[in-house]
Amino acid sequence: MEQIKPYYFSSLDFRDFDFSLLKENDLIYCDPPYTISVGSYNDGKRGFNGWQHQDDIDLMIILDELSDRGVHFALSNVIFHKGEINVELTEWAKKYTIHELNYNYNNRRY
Repeated sequence: MEQIKPYYFSSLDFRDFDFSLLKENDLIYCDPPYTISVGSYNDGKRGFNGWQHQDDIDLMIILDELSDRGVHFALSNVIFHKGEINVELTEWAKKYTIHELNYNYNNRRY
């Protein structure tokens, strides 16, 4: 039987996370705020810095570096939203496998 590896959760700003802890074949899951959406967490008024275009770019650079080291990643994000396209994300993601989810949140409750 294959040994199950431990997993860890972190809510640190990705710039503060120690990525040197990750080894080849590890998996990291990232679910940042979506730049082209209107999430209230994007404005920086809810206990953290918010999320801007530069944050997307910084995260993409880190994910490229991790991939080059053999660390796998999954990134949740939105490429198309209400007629707007996240062009930078679309171009960057072309070098990776994309699993498109066609799902809406019409019945969400806050």
